[in-house]
Amino acid sequence: MVDPGTSQRWLYRLIFTGLALGVLLVQLVSVGDGIPGIPGPDLLICLVLVWIQRRPDYVPLLLLAPVLLIADFLLMRPPGLWAALTLIGAEFMRRQQIGGKDLPFMVEWGTVTVVIIAITLAHWAINALVAAPPVLLLAGMLQALTTALAYPLVLGVCLYAFNIRKRPLDGQRFGGT
Repeated sequence: MVDPGTSQRWLYRLIFTGLALGVLLVQLVSVGDGIPGIPGPDLLICLVLVWIQRRPDYVPLLLLAPVLLIADFLLMRPPGLWAALTLIGAEFMRRQQIGGKDLPFMVEWGTVTVVIIAITLAHWAINALVAAPPVLLLAGMLQALTTALAYPLVLGVCLYAFNIRKRPLDGQRFGGT
């Protein structure tokens, strides 16, 4: 007999993977990006950070890495760069969540915004260092801003549609199997 906690964890891992692939599908087939001149939010990063903040045990590194790498390939980004930076940001948020107490939403949102901006700046700097095709810093910062503004909406959907709530810290390490 399978432990109910283990089966629930695997069910939510499948839900996360399905949501991530659904977000990618929407990004691939979208006709417009919303307001002209303003890039749309990166909903995959929002989804990753919401799940990492709420239930890091549902999104282990070995699940997150392939999903982000597939996103790089499908969205025609340099393979691995955006995925690696997002993984670093997600693991930073995971460590913040494990070591800290239940923070107020505004502090969480501020921390997520800083992580999104740091990922964007690191992406721009690495592309500039290796003389890759230029990424416009202003466009990247606008997308980081729209992504940060979309975080509460993605959080609301995950809370109410999928019941992704914070688990009380009990001394266990998150991210296990």
